[in-house]
Amino acid sequence: MLSFDAMTQWDTELNEMNHKKEGNQYKYPDTLMEALWYVHAYFLLPYR
Repeated sequence: MLSFDAMTQWDTELNEMNHKKEGNQYKYPDTLMEALWYVHAYFLLPYR
């Protein structure tokens, strides 16, 4: 599913996401959001 290699690429992924982006910059990469989604789905956590 997820590897720790994805988390080591945090800065690289953020730089790619923020390249030529106007306005506020992203603070969290898509891989982190994906990892949180997996945890949420696996443990059947509520939205609040």
